[in-house]
Amino acid sequence: MSKKYISPSVTISPYPYVGIIKSYDKTRKYGYIMVLYKRDVFFHIRNSFVKDPRVNMFVAFKVRKSTITGKVEAYALNTISNYKDELLTHQENLLHSDISILYYCQPQLIVNELHKKLKNEYDILNNVDDYIDNIDIQKVIDSYSVEVVTGHIYKPGDDDVAWVCYRGDRKIKNIQDIYIDSILPIFREEIFHDRGFCPWEDMLASFGDLTSYHQEAIKKTAEIRNRAKELYDKRKHKEMLIKFLTKEISDKSLEYQHSIERNINNSLAYGYKLPYQLEDMLF
Repeated sequence: MSKKYISPSVTISPYPYVGIIKSYDKTRKYGYIMVLYKRDVFFHIRNSFVKDPRVNMFVAFKVRKSTITGKVEAYALNTISNYKDELLTHQENLLHSDISILYYCQPQLIVNELHKKLKNEYDILNNVDDYIDNIDIQKVIDSYSVEVVTGHIYKPGDDDVAWVCYRGDRKIKNIQDIYIDSILPIFREEIFHDRGFCPWEDMLASFGDLTSYHQEAIKKTAEIRNRAKELYDKRKHKEMLIKFLTKEISDKSLEYQHSIERNINNSLAYGYKLPYQLEDMLF
């Protein structure tokens, strides 16, 4: 996610920035912060709340024009945790990677964001009994239908295709119900595909008008519905759904965490090579 960013102002910044301490001279009490848009900013310990700044430490800070040198300098250095509220308040002015670092330092923010992203999954998982009880399973099973689809094109030499599609209402709140999928399987059966070697009319001459395929598909649909009515087990429905949603939330949470780590590492790669893994960095 790219953002047009605003470089540090030469006047007092109304919002904090995020960066990593690139160097620090303990004798002279000053160092440089590598900001994630490839600019190093000078800082002095007298303008820092962090009294023991170390290389590879992530910090948040503000910028201003130095009254001594006239150049941009960092001040009010602090840990990202202590700047959390202000960073969130001004996040529209920050890079996506800055927000990623804030989230990485504040796992609760990741949890809150995941609850928003996975609201439907959490809602069903936390109220799984109500979900199961409120499903009209007969209606769901009866919605399972079949359609014979033709994909022919009349232009000579093009592929001519026909297939049978079985489908029904499987999603509640846009969430896949893995148990219903198991008793009403999504099914698509290709009847033929001529790969463009002969016209559609010739295929029909060989296969008829597809009426027999349609009748056979309707019969198969009825068999699948009846089988589903016999198979349906509320206890298994609940167990399978809990297992599926728990794994779904776990997998998406891990993916989200990795995406945050990639954002940070990609940004740092612009102008700084990390000597450690991200999890070994200082915050």
